[in-house]
Amino acid sequence: MRYELTERLSVEVAGREHEMAGLNRDGNLLITVAGWTGQTFAAWFPEAILIPDKGTIAANWEPGTKQNWQWDSHEKVLWHRQRGEGWELEAQLRGAGATALALTLEVNNLGERPWNAGWVNVCMRLCHADDFADGGLSRTYLHFEEGWRPIGEVEDVDAGKRNRIYLLQAANEYYVNSLSSWWQHVGAARADKPIIAVTARQGRRTVAMLTRQAAGFVCNLDAQMRCIHSNPVLPALGAGERASIDVWLLFVEGTVQDTAAAAGRMLGRGAEGNNRTG
Repeated sequence: MRYELTERLSVEVAGREHEMAGLNRDGNLLITVAGWTGQTFAAWFPEAILIPDKGTIAANWEPGTKQNWQWDSHEKVLWHRQRGEGWELEAQLRGAGATALALTLEVNNLGERPWNAGWVNVCMRLCHADDFADGGLSRTYLHFEEGWRPIGEVEDVDAGKRNRIYLLQAANEYYVNSLSSWWQHVGAARADKPIIAVTARQGRRTVAMLTRQAAGFVCNLDAQMRCIHSNPVLPALGAGERASIDVWLLFVEGTVQDTAAAAGRMLGRGAEGNNRTG
């Protein structure tokens, strides 16, 4: 079933059996934009959460993981809850203006011990949006000290390495250590803004993932995925505390610069802020 979240954005929730289910996983959010014919953007929210001393939780690649998304027709919001040993989460997806979606993840520490800061993996696949799929990273932008640059211009993209990872200043020690087996995929340059954007082949449309505090970004070059990842920081939580992470997906009729302006407006009026605790 397809749900209309804004006047231009609609979402279909697809299970493992769907033809667009990435890697036969559950919880696929298939996003379409009115007027963008033939382009479907597939998100996982979350793909996984990583916490020191607790490891990986809510990973959608685990066989028993089920994201049972529900529709609240009154609030026009999709949501689902998951619960495990010592933790609980609620994810929400709602419209944020005509051409943006706001994703909110609330994580509760139900255990008796505090958690150190961790991170969340949020994925958007472009393999079903051929105008945006960018195997050479020539149209995938991050902001570095010198400004907006396509990753493919910042460094040579090795086709033999499926993933490229870029750290931000907010990258905590746990995030860096969790990449130890992936270090050959980590780029030397550090991005300095918590947004990753991809322009269409014609250059007149842009999609982006935005958060307030990201540890890093990941690009998967596999032809069956062609995905971009945002890795927001999950703050330290005491026993019984909770944190809320906000991520925005932007679908802009314009350039990377237009998207950056839209992102600035989004953060300016954003939902109370990322990494809220209580």
